[in-house]
Amino acid sequence: MILAEIVFGLFLLLGIGRGYKAGAVQGIADILSSIIAFLLARWTYGFFAKLIALFAPHANGGIVYFVSFVLLFFTIWKIISMLFGIVVTMLKIVTKLPIISWFNKIFGAVLGFALSVIFVGATAYLVMHTMLDPQLMQWFGSSVVAGYCQKTFMNVLFFLV
Repeated sequence: MILAEIVFGLFLLLGIGRGYKAGAVQGIADILSSIIAFLLARWTYGFFAKLIALFAPHANGGIVYFVSFVLLFFTIWKIISMLFGIVVTMLKIVTKLPIISWFNKIFGAVLGFALSVIFVGATAYLVMHTMLDPQLMQWFGSSVVAGYCQKTFMNVLFFLV
């Protein structure tokens, strides 16, 4: 599916552009907050899925687990990002110096790429393991970019867990 390759490839390019614009300090904060949010959401989503199932008893189990994980991930990610935002704001003064600014942008682009790979990989991991939708699984499963991102994400996850 060439469309999947184009979509995932554009997402990776957008990650590079965002990382260049935001800089390395913001990129490090984003990656750390994403990793912490993923680990905490992965650890607690089963409990919240059971709570969601109480309100929607006839819902598909895979969808309930997926929704639970996504809600937890984004809530935790936002809270941690706000906390890291305080540190990033203080470090913006240092990163405005001429040579440091250039390195900050270059390393920010690299970290933006890494963050987008982690995001696509985590999404592919969730889609494939929650068995949410067969067509969506086929879309992610047939994509070389999504497969590479998922493999990279699993390697990162191996070191974290």
